[in-house]
Amino acid sequence: MYLRKTNPSVTNKIDKIAPALPLGMISKPFFTLFIIFTVCQVVYGQSAIEKKPDTLPLSLEEGIYFALSPATAHPKARTLLTESFYWDETDESAPFGNDDGADAFSGFRQWRSEGKTEDPVQYLEELVKRWGYPKFDWHETDPLVIEEYLSAHPMGDMCLLGQDNAIIAIGFGQYVLEGKIEAELYQLTQKALKRQLLPLLLRSFEEDYRKDRAEKLNKMLLALSRMQR
Repeated sequence: MYLRKTNPSVTNKIDKIAPALPLGMISKPFFTLFIIFTVCQVVYGQSAIEKKPDTLPLSLEEGIYFALSPATAHPKARTLLTESFYWDETDESAPFGNDDGADAFSGFRQWRSEGKTEDPVQYLEELVKRWGYPKFDWHETDPLVIEEYLSAHPMGDMCLLGQDNAIIAIGFGQYVLEGKIEAELYQLTQKALKRQLLPLLLRSFEEDYRKDRAEKLNKMLLALSRMQR
């Protein structure tokens, strides 16, 4: 599975993450992917430590603990998102379980708490620009165009995954917080989920994990389709 952009100090990051991982997860492929994410971050964006304060860890906001759970969600989200993985902060394929998704949702919550009422896509655009990922058309799902993007940029698959994770987190995040999702954000979230289901992007994950990831992405697509009813 993936880890996102990170501090160039690989040793320090591994020390922080390793205790929280299931026994045996730090395999050679896992470590290799971790190194790749580090390169992607160095090439394209700020390290996690250098990020601005509006992208705090999911559980922290101005020193106040925030417990992501059905109990803290909008009633509509509590009714629709009944499977436990939606609320799992450690599941890479869950809306808020990966680093990019957690950062994006945390920042979006803070953005809303500051009285921002603009379309969430505005926050998303500002966030991804600050992260420094190479530009990609978020409406694009053509495998040939995506393959071209992946080939044109070092660690392109990681950079596209980071953007899709942020889109999905903010899309589901607005529904969790407000019980609704704006029309454009709905479209972008749907496109991001469909993109990540493409074989050329699923192959970036370990083979024995792909089926589980695809099942969860499909469940999220179904849940998303019910958010505008």
